[in-house]
Amino acid sequence: MDIALAIALSFTLLLLGAAQGVYMAYPLLGALVAFGLVARRRGTPWRVLMQLAWGGVRKSFGVIGILLLIGVLVALWMAAGTVPALVYWGLAWVQPRTFLLWAFLLPGVVSVLIGTSFGAVSTIGLALMTMASSSALNSHLVAGAIIGGAYVGDRCSPVSSSANLVATVTGTSLQTNLRAMVRTGLLPVLLTALIYVGLSMTMPPLTIDRQLQADIALTFSRHWSVLLPAVLVLGLSVVRVPVLYTLGFSIAAAAAIARVVQGVPLNTLLQFAVGGFRLPEAAPVADLFQAGGGLAMARVCGVVVVSTALAGILTQTLSKVEAMLRSPAKLQPVPDRSPIGTWYSHVSGPTPQTDSTDPRQNDSQQNGPQRRRSRQFFSTGLVGIATALFGCTQTIAILLTQQLVARNYAGDGSPNAAETLALDLENTVVVVSPLIPWNIAGLVPATVLMTDAGFIPFAVYLYLQPLVVLAQLRLKR
Repeated sequence: MDIALAIALSFTLLLLGAAQGVYMAYPLLGALVAFGLVARRRGTPWRVLMQLAWGGVRKSFGVIGILLLIGVLVALWMAAGTVPALVYWGLAWVQPRTFLLWAFLLPGVVSVLIGTSFGAVSTIGLALMTMASSSALNSHLVAGAIIGGAYVGDRCSPVSSSANLVATVTGTSLQTNLRAMVRTGLLPVLLTALIYVGLSMTMPPLTIDRQLQADIALTFSRHWSVLLPAVLVLGLSVVRVPVLYTLGFSIAAAAAIARVVQGVPLNTLLQFAVGGFRLPEAAPVADLFQAGGGLAMARVCGVVVVSTALAGILTQTLSKVEAMLRSPAKLQPVPDRSPIGTWYSHVSGPTPQTDSTDPRQNDSQQNGPQRRRSRQFFSTGLVGIATALFGCTQTIAILLTQQLVARNYAGDGSPNAAETLALDLENTVVVVSPLIPWNIAGLVPATVLMTDAGFIPFAVYLYLQPLVVLAQLRLKR
């Protein structure tokens, strides 16, 4: 009962915080206190609780450094004209008849380059939404395509905070994870693109206002060198340069280009790096290009720190739930009549008991690993949905899901269990979180695009990514 009350209180705080626009670290602190008191009531000493919380926080140190560098990177890419150039040339490629396709592809390309769905939505996404606002296109449909595309890069960009977080908490190589994510993400992206092409053909062509391109040309130099910071990120990632060095080289290149090509003074560059990029209010694109900065990412880092501390506490208070989510092969033969045990038995299915002489047993034995693998992925997806509903942030959903299902992977005896877990987290909780109306993974992009939760049914990619992977695993049986 005390755990149920803590969950209810925490969920209420997170839901109210998301609805009221409160800094999410505050309701997370309330949840941390609630679960800490539950653990203390159950006999866990304060010293142990502090150790559990600190153990969770320590996992976030590597991610925090990357997050801060990403904040600086986005601000200096703005100052160098890299992001404005991507928007300018991206808009030049847009074809009126296939606008929805471009509304999906362009945010996808930008998010792969800059590693943040919020950054892609607030730049090229906002530009596309502005272009569509004067047309007869359904605004929710356009927003769904934009947000789905933005999470292509959020899932598999080398500078994505979620990709780096998953690699850190699972103890895996980011480069190895990225290669696996590209393999499993290609088909969902292609299917999504085909669906948007089909939808585009059923709608009237868009009339594109080119004034935005003219305003960008007046504000920023479009010299070819402004794309160098983006090229560096892609090139260095391909040759497997560590992400910290990749970010550092790109930041240095962007600073040099901003100083030489765009004429930004050094003291202004420092202000941008710390406080974020801002144009003078008189600039025609001042509202469109403003983002980044170490201080902005520091707020995200605060959420990460509190989330990891909460995840550390939850290892104690939710240990019984975690035990119920073990691999089916490791479950005890004694039937579990608890609600969680009943649910997991339903998900996992009964263990086949066939005679060794029955030829069907050989097929069952051969298909056993594939069957367990699909069930493993399916159960991880269900847990990911629950944690995204409860956590209200993509970060805490990743951390809680990893904590709850890790033993399910460690117990299957696979030498690549950690890599499999990392891939499943990327294919489930990372793309499911934006589909929760009060989760800031979807709430913030929807707010930026001046829409609401009505975009959710049209974010096709976010559905197809987990469904296609599940279908592929089941077909392998």
